[in-house]
Amino acid sequence: MEDYHKNCFKFDRKRNEIWKVIASYLQKYIGRNSKILDLGAGYASFINNINAGEKHAVDIWGGLIKYKNKDVKAYITSCTDLSFLEKNYFDVVFSS
Repeated sequence: MEDYHKNCFKFDRKRNEIWKVIASYLQKYIGRNSKILDLGAGYASFINNINAGEKHAVDIWGGLIKYKNKDVKAYITSCTDLSFLEKNYFDVVFSS
């Protein structure tokens, strides 16, 4: 996983600028008090730029911890088994 992020999907601040615009557009569909889950969060570009009551991010890549904002709860695990999360808890689930 580390090689993928070093060689194919390097961090790029410009990508974050694009996600600010995307999140701004999507915000009208996401209540400010919503509980949101970002699946495959990567560099946390979406979840860091959205406003919500609770923000959670799942990714198999441990680097997520370095890039997520303090208000984002991160889970380093595969998205294929989310049984550790409470059922029907989230208002919004996002994946890109």
